[in-house]
Amino acid sequence: MNVYLATAADETWSRGLRAEVHAVALRDRFGRHSIVDDPADAGLILFLDAHQLLGDWRMHTLRAHACVRLYPQKVFVYDERDEPRDLLPGAYVCMPRARFDPRRHRAVGYYKLKTETLSAREATPDLLFSFQGRNTGGVRTDVLALRHTRSLIQDTSQHDFFEDDLGDPTGIRDQYRVVLGRSKFVLCPRGVGTSSFRLFEALACGRVPVILSDEWVAPRGVDWASCSVRIAERDVAAVSRRLEAIEEVWPTMSAAAAAAYDEWFGPEVWFHRVVENCAELQRAGVRNVKRQGFTFAYWRAGARYVRHAARGGH
Repeated sequence: MNVYLATAADETWSRGLRAEVHAVALRDRFGRHSIVDDPADAGLILFLDAHQLLGDWRMHTLRAHACVRLYPQKVFVYDERDEPRDLLPGAYVCMPRARFDPRRHRAVGYYKLKTETLSAREATPDLLFSFQGRNTGGVRTDVLALRHTRSLIQDTSQHDFFEDDLGDPTGIRDQYRVVLGRSKFVLCPRGVGTSSFRLFEALACGRVPVILSDEWVAPRGVDWASCSVRIAERDVAAVSRRLEAIEEVWPTMSAAAAAAYDEWFGPEVWFHRVVENCAELQRAGVRNVKRQGFTFAYWRAGARYVRHAARGGH
C-alpha cells in the first residue's frame, strides 16, 4: 500500500518528524508498504503529529487540514499523547480502556524510544526489579514506596528525560540504561497516560515489564503472558512476592520479551505494524472523521490535556 505521511503542526516540528518516521519506514523488513509524496497517490494517509499540537486540544488544526477535507476515508492518525482525543481512527499508544473502541482504535507502541537500550540486553542482572521515574501521583506514589533488598527505586522528578537538546549533562540517561541492564523485572506504572516508554524500553533490552496500569490496552499479536507481568494498581504491595515467585523462569521470559520487541515494536517492524493496523480498520469501513459534541466531559478532558501537555518526564 502507498502511504502518505501527513502532519498538521508547525513546519519546523513536522519536517523533522516526517524525516524520522520516513527513516523508520525505510528500515521496514516486510517491504509491503511504500511512502509516496502525493496524498492523491496514497491508499492511506497517516497523520503523525497529534502529540505536537500542544495547545489545540479540540484539534481544529487537524480538522481543517486539506487531507482530512479531501480524503476523509483515507486519513488515520498515529497518536502518542497521554490524553488522546478521538477525531480520527488509527494507532493509539495511550487510549484508555474505558474509551477504547476496537472499531476505530488499535493499540501500538511508540515509534521512537527516548533512551537507547538495546546494549543492555547483554548485561547480567543482579537486581530483582527496579523503577526510575517521576512521581506523577496515583500508583507511582505506591511504587516509589516499595522496598526490597534486591531492588532499586528512584524518584527522578527533578530530571527531564525528554529534553533532547540538553544531551545528558547529569548522566541520568546513562544511569537509567545501566539500571535497566541490572534489572530482571522493570516496574512500569502508568503516568499521566496509560502507557509509558519504559514498558517498551524494557522489552527492547530483554527485561520483563511489570505493567501496573489498569486502563492500558495491550497491542494485539503479542503473547503478553510469556513476556510481561501484569499486576493491578491496587496490588502494588504484592509486587515483591509475585516477582520472587516467578524469578526462576525469568530467562525464558527475558528471551520472549526481546523477541516480542523485535517482532512487533522495533524500528524494523514498527511502520509495517502501524500501517497494517490502520489498513485493517479501513477495510472494515470505519467512519473516519468523528464529530465531537461539546459536553462537560469533553471540556474536562481538554482541560486535563492542556494541563499535562507540556510536562516532561519519564
